[in-house]
Amino acid sequence: TVVSSAGTLSISDIQGEGADSPYIGQNVTTSGYVTARAEYGFFIQDAEASWSGIWILDYGNQSVNIGDEVEVTGMVEEYYNLTEIDVTSGNVSVLSTGNPLYNPILIDSVEEAYESVLVTVSGVCDGAPNEYGEWTLSGIWIDDLMYEFTPVVGEPYTITGPLYYSYDEYKVEP
Repeated sequence: TVVSSAGTLSISDIQGEGADSPYIGQNVTTSGYVTARAEYGFFIQDAEASWSGIWILDYGNQSVNIGDEVEVTGMVEEYYNLTEIDVTSGNVSVLSTGNPLYNPILIDSVEEAYESVLVTVSGVCDGAPNEYGEWTLSGIWIDDLMYEFTPVVGEPYTITGPLYYSYDEYKVEP
C-alpha cells in the first residue's frame, strides 16, 4: 500500500478554505495547542484565527491535556464533513505543557471557517435539550460531547468551546 505524505503543514493548510480538506487520504504533520479533550480525541489550534483548529482522532489513547503544545502525524480524513487527523496509526508528541490558550473568537453565526476553532457564543436559550443533550442558544446548537449542562429556556448564556460538526449541524462543545 502506498500512502501519500504531504509533510509538515499548518492547520489552515490542512483545513483548506472549503468544505473538504485538500489533503484527504494523505499523511500530514502539524502542531498546535490542545484546546479541549473528549472521549475519542482532542482539538488543537495553531492561531487565533479562522481555519486554525482541527479535531484529532485518537480513540482516547493519548495522554494530552488542555494547554499542551503537541505535534501530531496522521491521516487526514473527512468524517461526515468534519475534517480530522486520525493519529491511531500515527504519532503524537507533547512539545511543552501548561501553555496559555488562544483567546476564543466571538461569533454570532456558525460556519466552516470556525470548525474546531475555540469560539464564544452568547444568547438566550431558545430550545430545551433534546434526547441527545443538544440545545439551542439564539439558534446556535450547543452539545454535550464534553460537558453536560441543562439550560433553562429563556435564560441568557455565554458558551465557550470548540465548534464541532456532526449530524449535519455545527455545534459549540462547552
